Amino acid sequence: MSQNKYSELSISVLALKAEGQSYEDLFCDIMILKDSRYQKIKAYGNTGDMKNDGYISELGHFFQIYAPENVKKQKTISDSTKKLDEDFRGLYSKWNNICTIKKFSFVINDKSKGIPPQLIQKLEELKKEFAEIEFSFYDFNSLINDFLSLDLTSQSKIIGYIPSGEIKTIDYPILRATIENIKNNFSDSSPNNSLNLEEFHSKIEFNNLDVSISDYLLKAEAQNYLLESYFENNPRSRNFVGTILNDIYNNIKIEYSSNDNISSNMIFYALLKDCCIDKSIDSKNSALVLLSYYFVSCDIFEKPNR
Repeated sequence: MSQNKYSELSISVLALKAEGQSYEDLFCDIMILKDSRYQKIKAYGNTGDMKNDGYISELGHFFQIYAPENVKKQKTISDSTKKLDEDFRGLYSKWNNICTIKKFSFVINDKSKGIPPQLIQKLEELKKEFAEIEFSFYDFNSLINDFLSLDLTSQSKIIGYIPSGEIKTIDYPILRATIENIKNNFSDSSPNNSLNLEEFHSKIEFNNLDVSISDYLLKAEAQNYLLESYFENNPRSRNFVGTILNDIYNNIKIEYSSNDNISSNMIFYALLKDCCIDKSIDSKNSALVLLSYYFVSCDIFEKPNR
């Protein structure tokens, strides 16, 4: 898998899971990396943010951000339409005399489901009323595209280490910490982790996983001896961690079940993200070793029908 593809899947997972303030923070972090002139506005006291979540003064470009749980819900559609109208009018009355508004972008995390027609109609109404201002939506795909336009160093500030395809030998303490993190933050049959390549590739194909994910898992599997060392000293953890990972995997599937644009690859990266202690290379490599072990044992992802 290319580093660009890894970045695309990783940022997509982040954006899909982000709502409310976490999505606003993600958007602002990307905008600041894209254009250092972007100014994030922090809400203060009774005045709030004065209907301005961020702007680029030199361009007269203002942003208002809305990240609901489900943009397709009828109440959400009604609320977002009202918010678009009220927030822009509030912005215009409070900021236009200070910094002329030339462009207004309504940032909405539609989670790649599309902008509701009622919201589009409201934007068209504002375009006619304020003909001197350029209006636009900034949706899920806009955020992904802006992120991917950044160089890899900037991208890594958002999603952490971006692997090149190789997995270096991991440190045992990092692996142990990864296991303990999963045990402590996510709450029985013994996994069978003997690798059968034919069954392994069959499972990759059955789950529609990218061949590069197969490569990651195979390279990580070479370090499973470290896991065996840990389980020899902590025998009860083997089944316990497998059960937890299975629960995390199933919860991710349920969480994304309403979105037809979610691929198995994105589910894999969501699972990887949940297993990582932090954004470092060691944390990601340790999580990959753990996932490879339980992928082979069929605790995560679907087992092919016989």
